[in-house]
Amino acid sequence: MVSAVEISAATLGALLSRYAKPGTEGPRAAAAVGADAERLLRIARRCSRLAEKACNEPITPADAVRELRSQDAIRSTLEAYPGVRVTFEGDPRGYVVKLHTPGGEWNTFGGAEEGYGIG
Repeated sequence: MVSAVEISAATLGALLSRYAKPGTEGPRAAAAVGADAERLLRIARRCSRLAEKACNEPITPADAVRELRSQDAIRSTLEAYPGVRVTFEGDPRGYVVKLHTPGGEWNTFGGAEEGYGIG
């Protein structure tokens, strides 16, 4: 079940490129931002699946570890984008992963304080 509008890697890459560390320009940097966007979306989808599973059945210890590792991977990827922070929601009916940017971009009904949902 996809409960939120799926964000494309190109859209997320455009957002992330605004906040990349200074000195990272050019085609190589653009490729890195694109790869980061794809990675974030892939991991966010995993977080969404785990949240949906947690609503329907007890999660296993392996699922709990997978969820923590996924969250750590997202935080690690975002280190290249100073000022961008992440929050994780447990309700799979909306975005489970939300980015909060210095510019206050948002794509949720909650506005800027809810952030930019990616999964």
